[in-house]
Amino acid sequence: MFCYTQKSDGHNRVVVNLLAPPKASKAGDNKFGETPKISNVAVAYNGPGKVTKAWELSPFITGFAREIPCTKNSVKPNDFYLWTIVVLELEGGGK
Repeated sequence: MFCYTQKSDGHNRVVVNLLAPPKASKAGDNKFGETPKISNVAVAYNGPGKVTKAWELSPFITGFAREIPCTKNSVKPNDFYLWTIVVLELEGGGK
């Protein structure tokens, strides 16, 4: 539900939604739009194919998207609040 594959323009992509919902007991306490920051997250891909390119998509990024460096099929998105999306583009073999 939060991670799926997509084929577009002849490229296979993995889309990962990173979510950090507030605890149910604290959801009503967010009166001023403040939420905890999620830090030091990494997304690793272990499926077929190699990650050739990666992006992070978020309303908290200027322009809503940025390319992020990939090291050994792993990426590290920016720190985020509540939610961000990581898209991994795969080289051959990806499904």
